[in-house]
Amino acid sequence: MGKTKNHLINLSVLLVTSLFCLIIVEIFARYYLPDTPYHNNNPFNKYGWNQNENEIFIKSIQDTKNNTRKITARVYNNGFKRWGNVSTEKLRMLIIGDSFTEMFFVNNSEEWYSYLERAFPEIEFFVHGTQGYGTLQEYLILDDFFDSIQPNFILWQFHPNDYTNNYRPLEVEDLMNNNNLVRPYYQEGKIYYEHPSRFTGIRKVSKILDYFLSKKHTNILKKYREGNSNPVFMDIEIKKRQKSYEEKAKIVTIQIFDKAKKRAKNSSIFLFSTHPMSENELKLCSKTNITCIEGVGELVEDKIKRGEELIAHNEGHWNYRGNKVVGEFLAEYFKKELALND
Repeated sequence: MGKTKNHLINLSVLLVTSLFCLIIVEIFARYYLPDTPYHNNNPFNKYGWNQNENEIFIKSIQDTKNNTRKITARVYNNGFKRWGNVSTEKLRMLIIGDSFTEMFFVNNSEEWYSYLERAFPEIEFFVHGTQGYGTLQEYLILDDFFDSIQPNFILWQFHPNDYTNNYRPLEVEDLMNNNNLVRPYYQEGKIYYEHPSRFTGIRKVSKILDYFLSKKHTNILKKYREGNSNPVFMDIEIKKRQKSYEEKAKIVTIQIFDKAKKRAKNSSIFLFSTHPMSENELKLCSKTNITCIEGVGELVEDKIKRGEELIAHNEGHWNYRGNKVVGEFLAEYFKKELALND
């Protein structure tokens, strides 16, 4: 009996000592380790992340295989690439998108929407795009600035990876389109914020675990994108689960666009895709009464197949020529559309 009692006492001392050591390590981690997704000093950002206003970016871009350009891109008020006059009596167009609208691969005045600006001087333009944004983040921009801009038209640039970014379970599995940042997600009519990785519950409790699990997650993404790994999610059962997530992501995306349509009130919403438009986007437009602009992604794909260089080398985004092709296509589209409306 005495030995058992001593054993229990020793075990209790060991547990208390271990717990004390873990607490000391955690306190050390919170003071000295770099910021982690769930433990940092950054103020809450309802968008997840965004561009700082009035920033200037100067960098070299390999525009084509044999041509490197030095470009200057500037962000204006509220993180917008264009912030027009909110007091204007002109018609107003709000353009929303991700990195294809942010477009840090050509100079200001060379982006695809600059062709719309030149084609329609009678319209005041407001343009917002941020790298990695999904549809919900773009909706939040619309929701926050709609009343001050009061746009007559909304042009929404869509990318197929928006489905992934709109549904967390899919983004956790989709290593190619995982942004590795805490972002807002939409579920059952509510917005919540999470990191697109596993073990988030325990990561919120412990910074040291958040630190090491975050590094591991980042390394997995890097190896996968460099083609140096065969991740476990390629297992057949997990691929089936991913397929189920894709279907749910489409439903969530429609729900977000439905919210946008209601928020836009009487403003017309037009949507185009950077890639050939699929049945998913056509269904989305049909269910939400949004106008799909077909042909943009198809035109870019066709010209690339014919040998034209429309993508900046190693960048995955339209180069100078690609922006010109897309911009001129959209300018012609809206000339016809506005003429019909008139």
